[in-house]
Amino acid sequence: GDNFRPVVNSAALQVVHQKYQQFCSKNSDSFPNFRFWTSYIEMVQLLLRLIRSSRTANWDLHLSCILQMLPWCFAYDRQNYARYMSLYWLQMAQLKNTHPAADTYLKRGGFAVQRSSSAFARVASDMAIEQSINRATKTRGGIIGFSRSPSAVQRWVITAHDRAEIAEVCMEHCGMDSNAEEAGHLHKECQVTRMEADEKDVLRIISTITAFFNPFASSEEAY
Repeated sequence: GDNFRPVVNSAALQVVHQKYQQFCSKNSDSFPNFRFWTSYIEMVQLLLRLIRSSRTANWDLHLSCILQMLPWCFAYDRQNYARYMSLYWLQMAQLKNTHPAADTYLKRGGFAVQRSSSAFARVASDMAIEQSINRATKTRGGIIGFSRSPSAVQRWVITAHDRAEIAEVCMEHCGMDSNAEEAGHLHKECQVTRMEADEKDVLRIISTITAFFNPFASSEEAY
């Protein structure tokens, strides 16, 4: 929000960030275990930024995260991701020259869908389809039982959006619409139960590290 940006851009926080980077760089050169866990933290932070790009419909941040992910895909031998994400990024980076209208649409947030009134709740378009049409059209066993009948599968696909709309209207009529949220409703991650669960997870991590050894220790005794 408005109060968050000044803190992030403050000189004091920049100094702390610089010292943290120096600390990580120094110890990563000396201790392999430190370097491994530091790289893990970097990947998690990158993943969180990618999620943030979808939640806030920030197209530039999305492309930046994709570019930063590519070296990790190559390093961990994820051939399909390395191959197709490279092509994806190159095509999207040139979109302003090849398809200006599409580039404008995506920069306006067209790659993410807002399905509720909560802030920071947008999802990628493919996930929105999974959460709406695909979810509503699921039957017991899916298409198992008639998948060998082309005509039956065709009818199932063609009528998917209609069945999804009927299911959504019925859920809303019964007061079971999960997307119908009151104005000012807290985001799930800000609710007390979620924060308590997150705090317990943090304590478990601390307990596990304490039970073994600190992977970020800079002393030879840890190895």
